[in-house]
Amino acid sequence: MVAVFTIKFDTETEEFSIVNVSTGEMKKQKVISENDESNEPELILSQNRYVLNRAAIELIGAKPGDKIDIKFDTNGVPVIALSSAFGTPDTGNVLTKIGSVRYSGTNQKKLAEYGNKFSIEIHPQNEGVFVLKNDLTPVISEEVPEKSSADILGNDNDDFDALLDDLVEEEQQEDILEEEEEEHNLHALDFTL
Repeated sequence: MVAVFTIKFDTETEEFSIVNVSTGEMKKQKVISENDESNEPELILSQNRYVLNRAAIELIGAKPGDKIDIKFDTNGVPVIALSSAFGTPDTGNVLTKIGSVRYSGTNQKKLAEYGNKFSIEIHPQNEGVFVLKNDLTPVISEEVPEKSSADILGNDNDDFDALLDDLVEEEQQEDILEEEEEEHNLHALDFTL
């Protein structure tokens, strides 16, 4: 006897269905992320994306469709926030309904150097920004700098604005190149039945 099955996988909802072609019997199952089991805000990093659990999404204040970005502060500490919290609403990648965000390239490799599982905590100095922490990440100093942000940037904000515009443009170009590259690559799916 030969049984023929059709397997469909929805990458947006991470649900898959298996249909026995001869009987028409169908089973649906959702892939459950180990990340959703924790009540603590967590991020799990994989090769082309990261997944935020519900607690992390609530802490960040995000909803599906929002752009989220991960940056590294001057001490190399990874921080995460809505792109608008960084003042760069056009950067970052979109949060999906299942809590995943596409994340690849140089920054993904840099974050992977610290591991693949991070807790998320409120940044001690920047409202709306959150620190990604584990045993390997650098620690943020709790001390508030004596200088104001205007003193640190200097009085000539034109140079800073030009630098910021250049950085935003570079990130947008990288995102476009990454999207084009992903469109041309085939991805293998691993199913365990």
